Amino acid sequence: MSVDPGLGFLDGFRYSKGTGKKRQRSPKQSQRVNPQHTKPSKKRMKENKSAVVEIMRRLSSDLEALSYPPNLTSPESSEPMEGSGRILFVGMNAGPWGMVQTGVPFGDIGYVRDWMKITGNVYSPDILHPKRCVQGFGVERRERSGKRLWGYFAKVCGTADVFFRRAYVHNYCPLAFFKGEKGANVTPDRIPVKWRKAILRVCDQALGRIIREIRPEFVVGVGKFAESRCKSVVQTIGKNIKCGGILHPSPANPASNKPPGWTLIAQEQLKRIGCHSLLAAGLKETTKLKTEK
Repeated sequence: MSVDPGLGFLDGFRYSKGTGKKRQRSPKQSQRVNPQHTKPSKKRMKENKSAVVEIMRRLSSDLEALSYPPNLTSPESSEPMEGSGRILFVGMNAGPWGMVQTGVPFGDIGYVRDWMKITGNVYSPDILHPKRCVQGFGVERRERSGKRLWGYFAKVCGTADVFFRRAYVHNYCPLAFFKGEKGANVTPDRIPVKWRKAILRVCDQALGRIIREIRPEFVVGVGKFAESRCKSVVQTIGKNIKCGGILHPSPANPASNKPPGWTLIAQEQLKRIGCHSLLAAGLKETTKLKTEK
């Protein structure tokens, strides 16, 4: 399969190995759900961490094998936090001002740095679109979808630690796609069919491995595309997992700007899916922790 010279590809990137223990607080943080909802053993936690990282590395390798430009830097997921990912949120792909800059799905720099407390150095791929530079944690532009999504999680759960004991956020595809001289963002659903089928196959397989590994009670696609891929993969797995979707938070999505606003719309959708109460319980936990301190 050849690559259209007018379509540039930019994938995720890895944190510097020198970031050490601080990497443990990435949103790639989840654990297998214990059927009795008790805390998994430390051995099981360690196995989950290794498995999720390996799944993401394999996904990167499989995507590169589709005849993408060589020497791309492979995305790495940071170690999952010790906890249970009862809700799996799935985004579409890396955005130019979010994951491309911070390595975090919907990775608005403000929430990644100040709420999640993630720090580190970011490496750029060897092949970059000239209009889409990777500034890493030095980026000043906010990721508007991420501001809405992570802002909502912060409001409902209080702290990042509390959120990640309940949920895990995964991007269906870790690549960003740009086209033309201006570097127009191309989402996976708009990629030519001859390439899209191969990409979907690889990403579906990775999503299936993620679901089998962390065993969530709920799988929630953020946006119609992610929701459709989640439902397709969950159906093939055949397990009793509740699957649904919420409105994509991007301001470019007209529906997200209509009254009563994205936050309230997404909240009602989560209530219908049945997982909002799990997130809302996080605020009570945060309040309790503050009281104990």
